[in-house]
Amino acid sequence: MDVKCEILDNVTTAVTGIITGTALEKLKEVLMLELAKYEVQERCTEIVVRDGSAEGLLRKFFATKRIEGKSENTIRYYKGSR
Repeated sequence: MDVKCEILDNVTTAVTGIITGTALEKLKEVLMLELAKYEVQERCTEIVVRDGSAEGLLRKFFATKRIEGKSENTIRYYKGSR
């Protein structure tokens, strides 16, 4: 299923029971027309470090710690203890 269809399905599922019949069909129609104007893709939030050097591995380690939610003070401590 492409992203536009997934968006359409998610929106119509969310409003089913609130909007019914003709109004729901009109909503689907308008959403399809509006989404057709755009190229939609799922956001990729992956971080990839392809540097196998010691410095590259350290950068990857610190980036991972940030993603895990470690504070900048903790990361500075890690950097200072190498």
